[in-house]
Amino acid sequence: MQTQSHSLGVSGYSSESKYLLVFLGASNLGRGFTALSNCLVKALSPHPVEIINAFGPGRGYCAKGGLLFVKYPPVWGEDIRLFIREKARDCSRILVLVTDIGNDIMYGVPAEDVIRCLEDIFREFKNLNAHLLVSAIHVDLEKDLNENYFRILRTFFYPRSRVKFATAAASVKQINRFLENSRNRHIHLLKGMQEYTGADKIHYSLSKSHKGWSRVAEEAFRMLDCPTQKRINLLHMVHSIFSYLYRLIFLDVLRLHKKTEGSF
Repeated sequence: MQTQSHSLGVSGYSSESKYLLVFLGASNLGRGFTALSNCLVKALSPHPVEIINAFGPGRGYCAKGGLLFVKYPPVWGEDIRLFIREKARDCSRILVLVTDIGNDIMYGVPAEDVIRCLEDIFREFKNLNAHLLVSAIHVDLEKDLNENYFRILRTFFYPRSRVKFATAAASVKQINRFLENSRNRHIHLLKGMQEYTGADKIHYSLSKSHKGWSRVAEEAFRMLDCPTQKRINLLHMVHSIFSYLYRLIFLDVLRLHKKTEGSF
């Protein structure tokens, strides 16, 4: 959890307004988390901001996941759900980022189960009157990859996965259709993020990631009625990636330190 105050107002809300930012995702979010959260906190000042986050390499929303020696529980678990409900009680505005959705597919979770999990997330935050910024799965397997390249990526990132190319491609389309149909005044669908990816078509490239996260920040500002035009630059991203590596190595792998309250 982070509670911070700085100096610049947000239209329509008193100085006592408190904001809750919830970030859910996997490795892309992990790399950009520090840059994005710092950008939003500064823009929302002088209002206090609480941050709840769950991310990590290879992390799934409804399946256990991870990479090499790091194993994570599902992003959307009972512990984070209860924590969000508790913190939401004294927050006047809630913004939720849901990104990095595709990992569950590679763990063999049927698209229907992923959709049910997303429906549960959307329903939970609708009950809290939250605004959601949701990133569509930005990899179109049939256009971006061939079957051989898919197998190479599967072996590297998901060595135990036996999911077929056709199954994964169909699941991506089904989940993205669901996301498209879920759009409303509280759920904004973020599309076109593939222009910021690198060679693996999964992760944002270092040279473009600051532009990608700046776009996310701009959408967040719009949903929060925040007039600021703060952006994320390349230096912010370098710092953010090193912060992610520190958390990954010292907290998730070596467990030398405990995660802060609000980090799952």
